[in-house]
Amino acid sequence: MSATVELRGVAKRFGAVVAVDEVSLTVQAGEFLTLLGPSGCGKTTLLRLIAGFETPDRGAVLIGGAEVTHLPPHRRDVNQVFQSYALFPHLSVRENIAFGLRLQGVTRAARETRVAEMLALVALADCVDRQPHQLSGGQRQRVALARALAPRPAVLLLDEPLAALDARLRQAMQLELKRLQRQVGTTFVLVTHDQAEALAMSDRVALVNRGRIEQIGRATELYDRPATEFAAEFIGQANVLEAELVGRSEGSVRLRVGAGFELHVPAAAWPGEATRAKIAIRAEKIRLCAPPASGEEPGFSARVEEKVFQGASDRLSLVTADGGRLIAMAQSGYAGQGSFRPGDAVWCAVRPEDVVVLGAT
Repeated sequence: MSATVELRGVAKRFGAVVAVDEVSLTVQAGEFLTLLGPSGCGKTTLLRLIAGFETPDRGAVLIGGAEVTHLPPHRRDVNQVFQSYALFPHLSVRENIAFGLRLQGVTRAARETRVAEMLALVALADCVDRQPHQLSGGQRQRVALARALAPRPAVLLLDEPLAALDARLRQAMQLELKRLQRQVGTTFVLVTHDQAEALAMSDRVALVNRGRIEQIGRATELYDRPATEFAAEFIGQANVLEAELVGRSEGSVRLRVGAGFELHVPAAAWPGEATRAKIAIRAEKIRLCAPPASGEEPGFSARVEEKVFQGASDRLSLVTADGGRLIAMAQSGYAGQGSFRPGDAVWCAVRPEDVVVLGAT
């Protein structure tokens, strides 16, 4: 597919603060890409560089193959949905949606046709004459989306558009946003700090950290195979540990983690001739059971220090024999993993393929 958005080595400083540090990024036509990261990492500045609200100190911004680095926002084929929705409070739903079309000089008949299409798309035809204060949060968000999509921009930029919604409505709107994007085929670039939101909606996720893209790929790639310690810890619940190589065999290597236990990982995953590396183990990949009668079963012993109920799962804080600490997730309400209590001894098993080697130390 052709690229809709390209950033080529863009950099932006605000005084002594480096907000964006030599970022290059390509967003394909029709793609739903999310810029994910903690507050202050530079993701919103990247969005503003694409929109034209900021100009990079270095580098170039291209939209549809044309350089727009120094063009103002109204001369770029983009539109934006803000966290506050920014609806005109004195205008009706119909008038809000038609506003951008009127600025473009679209005829009244064409405006009415396009507004009707947008109202059908976001299922708000029965609210056409209401004003924003007469709408729910979810309805206001859909009006903002319809207004932004009405002029048919090449790219729609979304800056934390679901942040003001309650948890249940937020989850429903995640599905709605993805449905809308697939239906209209517009390129979406979303900014969020919510990992669940990014994983649920995106074709690809760009994880941003300290002004740089830490890792980019499909949501499953970032979750299952994080490339860095930051990626492992920011997305999901992962245990990041120091490991030492203690032996090799055909197809696998044996690692000692602290002084407490050993693990095996595929030989292809180990960084060459390194003797030490950091590894990551997702909390849900640690399988818990009662301590075995013999020591022949692969795994290691630990003690449950704390158990936190989280609905469908329990979050268990574990302490290993050498005092190391791990987090495990266990399904709630069932015999087995969910039945352990603080103080219980447990046996922990980890499959070699579930150990992610982050890099030599």
